[in-house]
Amino acid sequence: MSSKKSRAELSGIHVVVIDDNEDARTIMKMVLEAHGAFVIVAASARDGLATLGQIAPDIVVVDLTMPTEDGYWFIGQLKAQRRDGGGSPPPAIAVGAVGEDESNTAMRAGFDAFVPKPVEVDRLCEAIQRLASKKS
Repeated sequence: MSSKKSRAELSGIHVVVIDDNEDARTIMKMVLEAHGAFVIVAASARDGLATLGQIAPDIVVVDLTMPTEDGYWFIGQLKAQRRDGGGSPPPAIAVGAVGEDESNTAMRAGFDAFVPKPVEVDRLCEAIQRLASKKS
């Protein structure tokens, strides 16, 4: 995937990235913005939920392994909040360790896509674009 194609595909897409690792947050934000997305970051699952209470992103990217509340806690809370409030949650992409079991577990938990770590930029951008186009 070329950079120009990626930029056009992510142009105007609002993404919330939730990851406890500051370097990972910074890199994902820079890369996704370079590809045309608008990005807001959160340092924890709890902060991510608070952010979603203030804005309605097109996509949420969530690290599965975080201390205290992890990505699975986040997706459970997100689905429960939206169900209770009547709205539908934004599509969520899980980011985690490589492994078929992890991918299957994430999908069963309610995530819409899984991108293994280390994150390949093209793969993440393709997942964001695909889910954002389904939402439209």
